[in-house]
Amino acid sequence: LNFTYFFIGVIFFFLLLKNRFKSTNLALLGTLFLIISPRIFANAFYNNNLNNVTIPISVTTIGERAFADNSLNNVTIPDSVKTIGIGAFADNSLNTVIIGNSVKTIRHNAFVYNNLTSVTIPDSVTSIGIGAFADNPKFISANITSNVTKNIENYTLTYDNTSEKTDIILNNTTYNTFKITNVVIPNS
Repeated sequence: LNFTYFFIGVIFFFLLLKNRFKSTNLALLGTLFLIISPRIFANAFYNNNLNNVTIPISVTTIGERAFADNSLNNVTIPDSVKTIGIGAFADNSLNTVIIGNSVKTIRHNAFVYNNLTSVTIPDSVTSIGIGAFADNPKFISANITSNVTKNIENYTLTYDNTSEKTDIILNNTTYNTFKITNVVIPNS
């Protein structure tokens, strides 16, 4: 079903370019760039009952909800990836995530509703969106570098379904969190 949507989208994209530029050759060239671009598009593998995924090292962007609503337990994001989209890995069963050393942006709700217990954010990350790691009821540890502490948005590490909460204060913002016992933030 996702391939059908992609195929129809490519056809419409081609027709849009052909109409705009009045040239079949330019439309084909633009469509080719769309198809071979190094990204995993939004909703590409949404709700496909995936248990495991290997992200190729050629990928630079993981689109919005690209792997959401699956049954993934572990994921390794390669060093080639720069951006993890909104809800990219939401609603899975992730226990472990390894974030590559070139990731710059982790968008809103990227890893929401999983089973993560800890995360290490590499030095390359400069921005973490709202609720990026929210609603992971087993979450106990976060290692966040000084590069990102100025760009952590609200509710990044929260869990709202229990009375066992702790507050973490980063850059004058209070994070009400669930069972987090360790947060490491180096001096900036």
